[in-house]
This record gives sequence, C-alpha cells and structure tokens, in this order.
Amino acid sequence: MQISEPINQKNKIEYSSTAKDLKTCLIIAGCSGAGKSTIIKHSHTLDVNLYGQKFHEDFKKTRSGIPHQEYDDYIEAIKNGSTFEGRFINKLNNQKQLTKHILMHIDLKLLTAILGHHASGESDRRKIASLTKIPVPRKKRADQKICDLMVSSFLKHQFFSRFENIIVNTIYTNSSKAYIQKMKRDCPEKNIKSQKELKIYAREHRAMYRAWEKNIYLLKPSKIFFTTVGEDGNLYSNNKCICSNWTIKTGLNH
Repeated sequence: MQISEPINQKNKIEYSSTAKDLKTCLIIAGCSGAGKSTIIKHSHTLDVNLYGQKFHEDFKKTRSGIPHQEYDDYIEAIKNGSTFEGRFINKLNNQKQLTKHILMHIDLKLLTAILGHHASGESDRRKIASLTKIPVPRKKRADQKICDLMVSSFLKHQFFSRFENIIVNTIYTNSSKAYIQKMKRDCPEKNIKSQKELKIYAREHRAMYRAWEKNIYLLKPSKIFFTTVGEDGNLYSNNKCICSNWTIKTGLNH
C-alpha cells in the first residue's frame, strides 16, 4: 500500500486546539484481518448501533451508498464521502472543506509499522528514528516501546483536535483467527504458514493492541467501545449484544 510523504509544514493549515470546525470523528481500529471493513459495511446495512444510540445518527451520515464502499484513493474517498483510512490523516487535515462526520479506519499493524512515523511531529520523528528504521522491520514490530511511540505519535496529530466528539471502537479477535483471515484475503493462493509464524504474529498482535489501549486517552474520546464477534455468532460491544445471529445475517458462517 502506497503511503504519501509527510505534508510540507509550510503548507499545512494550522488549527488551534479550540477550533472545533468538525463535529464527530468515529474511529474503527483493529489488527489486519480483524474484520473492520466487514463490520462497518454490515452495521450500516443492518442498522446496528455500532457506536451506541447517542452517536448512531452520526454513524449513519458516514454511509456512502449501498453497499458501503471504501476507496484506496483519497480523491475518490472525498468525492464519495466514504470511510477514510488512517494513512489519509495529513491530507484530511489539509482539506479546507470536510463533511462534519468522519469515519476513520485504522489498521493497527499499518499504524505501528509506518503510519505513526508518517503522522508524527518533528520531535517524535527524531525519537522514532533513534529506535528503528521505517517501515519498522519485522524483528522489531513486537517491541513495546516502538509500538507505543508509533501509536502515540499518530494519536497526537492535530487533525483530531478539530472534532467536538471522538468515539473509538476497537475490534478484537484472537491473533490466530486474524492471521488466517488476513492470509486468506491477501494471499489466497498460499498455504497458511507455520506455527512459528503464528507465534511471531501473536507477539506483534499483543504489542500493537497494548499500545493502542495505552494511548487512546490522547484522543480525549467521548466514548470508547470494544467490539467482537462471539463464539455464539452474535456481535458484542462492551459486553452487550448489539446484533444477534450476526454471522448468519451477514453470511459469515459460510
């Protein structure tokens, strides 16, 4: 996936911490293969309160059509009012006119490998450079100090200060399931790798989630949700069932 260069500081539009020109930032975060895009798509289709009743109308305003579609290209995402990937954060912050309700999709693996550096200020960039190359080499991706710095650098971005409300929903799944889903999606022709590879991914998985949980407070979120698909096939958020028979209704049990 191509990541654009950090934005030129001279051309960056500056917003004070009190200039709340946007209303609601809805964040969906999780590891690669956690099912974030699928959950967003079907939550729109099934009218599920993924961000709670209070912010459900804001969530509905982020819908870009039927079915809900995500765009890899920033211009297409802006044009269609779609979900915005975390890698667009600098471009979003430089956008003069934005919809008041933004849904941002943050892949924790991409965040801890490169996006933290991409979004960081000069001070944090120097700290990151003292610890690792970018993208972060595989052997360092389970380093908790690096993960913490990458995540905190991203979450301190001034773009988030433009919102009246920030609501975070983190999608959880076990590391083996996420790894298998990711492999099936990205490399459908390949066989699932060894148990050794699964263990390596599990260490990375723990480090990225710990870093995310530790640093969410930097967003000063109005509400935090933790969502998972249960073994019974229901969708749960903050330990409450928000959609019964989720896997059946979405066809994910096939």
